[in-house]
Amino acid sequence: MTRRSAVLAALLAFLAAWAPPAAHAKLIFRLRDASTLSTAQLIASLRGARVIFFGERHDRAEDHVAQRTIMQALQETGVPLAVGMEMFRRDAQPQLDRWVAGTLDMKALRGLYDGNWDPPLFEQYRDILLYARQERIPLIGLNIATAIVEQVGRGGFRSLSAEQRRQLGVNSCDVSPRYADVLH
Repeated sequence: MTRRSAVLAALLAFLAAWAPPAAHAKLIFRLRDASTLSTAQLIASLRGARVIFFGERHDRAEDHVAQRTIMQALQETGVPLAVGMEMFRRDAQPQLDRWVAGTLDMKALRGLYDGNWDPPLFEQYRDILLYARQERIPLIGLNIATAIVEQVGRGGFRSLSAEQRRQLGVNSCDVSPRYADVLH
């Protein structure tokens, strides 16, 4: 198991073991060696990671509390952060930058969110968005334009124009047996 996948496995185990929102983690289980970690040990293991993927269930507040807790712990140790969010399209980036800079109000952010994602879930992400603003942590819109998603759904990737494919960047997927095992 690579260091990156070990860190990801530890993080996912951390999220799975997360207690109710008002509490703290009861157990962080590292799959690699079946050991338990303290929150401080988890943060120490994440400090050297270039990218951290947070697994989440969109509608589970405790997952977002865990994300926010880890963001804060990493921030407090001086790790430079940026938070990529799938619930914002890339074309929302100027407004996300304004939010972090303090020049976009909550009502406008809520409208931006509602136009990009599932409106009832906003409250699940609210504390992460507020913390990013408070600490000036960049928020990055990761999703692509709805029209492109719909076009690929109707006509496949080959139906996209060269310009549309350019907007998507480099696309590759490792479908090796090892990767497939990680997904199962």
